[in-house]
Amino acid sequence: VIGTVVLVGWSCWYLALSPASLVSERTVTQLHHVLGAAWPPATDGDLLRTIGVLAVDTVQMSVVAIAVALLGAVLLAGPAARPAGRSSPGRRVAGALVRGGLLLLRAVPPPVWALVLLFVLLPGVLSGALALGVYTLGVLGRLAAEATEELDPRPRAALTALGARPAGVWLYGVLPRAAGPVLAYALYRWEVAIRDTVLVG
Repeated sequence: VIGTVVLVGWSCWYLALSPASLVSERTVTQLHHVLGAAWPPATDGDLLRTIGVLAVDTVQMSVVAIAVALLGAVLLAGPAARPAGRSSPGRRVAGALVRGGLLLLRAVPPPVWALVLLFVLLPGVLSGALALGVYTLGVLGRLAAEATEELDPRPRAALTALGARPAGVWLYGVLPRAAGPVLAYALYRWEVAIRDTVLVG
């Protein structure tokens, strides 16, 4: 606790933050101007209709984004998860590459992805939805991989001992038990995507 207080104090001193600026005359004037412009809200019919249409576009963009991210996360969760037991060098390299790819996807913010996709696609809802979907895939893919890593390995081991193929082990020993946590993560990321859509849109 003491270290945190010292770090905060040092950061405020280093950045030369002045609490007096919060109550300065300029701040009060600007706050009064902003509040005066925001209230009372405009009740023009065309404005409300435009806001309603854009709100629907926002929700639709976030739905497409989370669908793309969830599909990609389900497909990449297995390769991205670290195996519980021994694994071949090829499997370890593939897992490291997938985790590195997911890290790259989530390291670039959605507005930057949107700018990149605007050069490939025409401006519109699809570009924004894919930009959000790519970024959310980076986050959701890693969360899905961690959920897979934390599962009890015994059902997988039993299926493998009975001669099941890796795809069968994934479908019957991993996917049903990981579906709950991954769906919860997806719903949380959908909420975040809706907020991000306002900026990207």
